Amino acid sequence: MADGWRSRPGDRQAVVPGRRPVEEALEARRVLKILYAAPQAGKGLGPLLQKARGIGVPVEGVEEERLERLSRGARHQGIVALVEPY
Repeated sequence: MADGWRSRPGDRQAVVPGRRPVEEALEARRVLKILYAAPQAGKGLGPLLQKARGIGVPVEGVEEERLERLSRGARHQGIVALVEPY
Protein backbone atom coordinates (compact mmCIF):
# COMPACT_ATOMS: atom_id res chain seq x y z
CA MET A 1 0.00 0.00 0.00
CA ALA A 2 1.39 3.38 -0.97
CA ASP A 3 2.30 5.86 1.73
CA GLY A 4 -0.61 8.14 2.56
CA TRP A 5 -3.39 5.67 1.75
CA ARG A 6 -5.85 5.46 4.58
CA SER A 7 -8.18 2.58 5.33
CA ARG A 8 -9.36 0.82 8.43
CA PRO A 9 -10.56 -2.76 8.92
CA GLY A 10 -14.16 -2.98 7.73
CA ASP A 11 -13.96 0.14 5.53
CA ARG A 12 -15.81 -0.12 2.25
CA GLN A 13 -13.32 2.22 0.65
CA ALA A 14 -9.78 3.44 1.07
CA VAL A 15 -8.85 7.11 1.02
CA VAL A 16 -5.97 8.14 -1.24
CA PRO A 17 -4.84 11.72 -0.53
CA GLY A 18 -2.33 13.63 -2.64
CA ARG A 19 -1.43 14.14 -6.28
CA ARG A 20 1.19 11.43 -6.69
CA PRO A 21 -0.71 8.73 -4.74
CA VAL A 22 -3.86 9.44 -6.80
CA GLU A 23 -1.81 9.29 -9.99
CA GLU A 24 -0.31 5.97 -8.85
CA ALA A 25 -3.79 4.60 -8.13
CA LEU A 26 -4.88 5.52 -11.65
CA GLU A 27 -1.77 3.97 -13.20
CA ALA A 28 -2.24 0.79 -11.14
CA ARG A 29 -5.82 0.61 -12.42
CA ARG A 30 -7.28 0.66 -8.93
CA VAL A 31 -11.06 1.04 -8.91
CA LEU A 32 -11.62 4.70 -8.11
CA LYS A 33 -15.13 5.38 -6.83
CA ILE A 34 -14.84 9.17 -6.92
CA LEU A 35 -12.21 11.87 -7.06
CA TYR A 36 -12.59 15.02 -4.97
CA ALA A 37 -10.61 18.12 -5.90
CA ALA A 38 -10.44 21.64 -4.51
CA PRO A 39 -11.15 24.22 -7.23
CA GLN A 40 -8.34 26.40 -5.87
CA ALA A 41 -5.79 23.54 -6.09
CA GLY A 42 -4.43 24.93 -9.32
CA LYS A 43 -4.00 24.03 -12.92
CA GLY A 44 -1.51 21.30 -12.05
CA LEU A 45 -4.42 18.98 -11.36
CA GLY A 46 -5.90 19.42 -14.85
CA PRO A 47 -4.21 16.46 -16.56
CA LEU A 48 -4.91 14.20 -13.59
CA LEU A 49 -8.59 15.14 -13.51
CA GLN A 50 -8.86 14.74 -17.27
CA LYS A 51 -7.31 11.26 -17.08
CA ALA A 52 -9.76 10.25 -14.34
CA ARG A 53 -12.75 11.56 -16.27
CA GLY A 54 -11.49 9.79 -19.39
CA ILE A 55 -11.83 6.42 -17.69
CA GLY A 56 -15.20 7.22 -16.18
CA VAL A 57 -14.25 8.28 -12.66
CA PRO A 58 -16.66 10.88 -11.26
CA VAL A 59 -14.88 14.11 -10.28
CA GLU A 60 -16.40 16.51 -7.78
CA GLY A 61 -15.16 19.93 -6.73
CA VAL A 62 -15.18 20.35 -2.95
CA GLU A 63 -13.88 22.79 -0.37
CA GLU A 64 -10.58 22.29 1.45
CA GLU A 65 -12.40 21.47 4.70
CA ARG A 66 -14.01 18.42 3.12
CA LEU A 67 -10.65 17.23 1.84
CA GLU A 68 -9.19 17.67 5.34
CA ARG A 69 -11.93 15.47 6.83
CA LEU A 70 -11.60 12.82 4.14
CA SER A 71 -7.81 12.65 4.36
CA ARG A 72 -7.88 12.42 8.16
CA GLY A 73 -5.04 14.89 8.49
CA ALA A 74 -2.83 13.51 5.71
CA ARG A 75 -1.41 16.01 3.24
CA HIS A 76 -3.89 15.98 0.37
CA GLN A 77 -2.51 18.71 -1.95
CA GLY A 78 -6.03 19.57 -3.06
CA ILE A 79 -7.05 16.09 -4.22
CA VAL A 80 -8.44 12.95 -2.59
CA ALA A 81 -9.68 9.74 -4.20
CA LEU A 82 -11.92 7.09 -2.73
CA VAL A 83 -10.94 3.66 -3.99
CA GLU A 84 -11.98 0.05 -3.49
CA PRO A 85 -10.08 -1.37 -0.50
CA TYR A 86 -7.63 -4.23 -0.91
